[in-house]
Amino acid sequence: MRPFVQYYDAIYSDKNYRADADILRGLMKGVAQPSVLEIGSGTGNQSLRLCEWAEVTAVETDADFASVMRKKCAAHPAITLFEGDIAQLPAKNFDGAAAYFHVVNYIHDAKALAHLFTEIAKRLKQGAALLFDMWHAECVLSDPPRDTTRTKAFDNTIGTGDVTQIIKPELDAAKRNVTLNYSISIEGIAGTISFKTGPFTETIHLHLWQQDEIVSALQNAGFTNINFFDGRNYPQAATQQSWALWITASKA
Repeated sequence: MRPFVQYYDAIYSDKNYRADADILRGLMKGVAQPSVLEIGSGTGNQSLRLCEWAEVTAVETDADFASVMRKKCAAHPAITLFEGDIAQLPAKNFDGAAAYFHVVNYIHDAKALAHLFTEIAKRLKQGAALLFDMWHAECVLSDPPRDTTRTKAFDNTIGTGDVTQIIKPELDAAKRNVTLNYSISIEGIAGTISFKTGPFTETIHLHLWQQDEIVSALQNAGFTNINFFDGRNYPQAATQQSWALWITASKA
């Protein structure tokens, strides 16, 4: 298993997973005993919040992430993990769907993006809400990510300690691709045992989708009522200064 996945919950312990889940909950007000389709569930952090009020089917293509999530969520019968491509997921009419933590930016070509939205739409009830977030291409291109060093404390099931991340981004503006090169070191205590790991590396490749491309792909897949919100200040409308975006849509 990649160290990045093994220590993922320490690396991102500061993320407000509940706030993300609550956005979808707000979009699904009035739906009794809702069912939710989650795309790219990672280690299951959002799934655990979603299952407090919904039955969750989580789709994950990465075997390492699926392995961690399977163990973490085993005691939660409201969560079903499906490992593989969404096209292989048995048909079901879900009340809502979400793809958190810029899942769509991991998709690099229009055909694959259309495939994702089409397969989601096939599994949603009419009027069902779709929620996802992504990097704002226009803003990122005008204000590219810079070399960054971050040290963050964590206190969760992994233990307590500190994570230091060195992030070196590479931007290909012509192709609208961003490569994030991570070097990560962790020191902590698990129970009574001290541990230290790293530095280990992880490379993440992202594509910057423009808003008109997202609108076109969603409409072609059968979605309507498409809206863009500021990724850090939902439900404020997105602006040119919004470095990240929340996107909402409805199944037509």
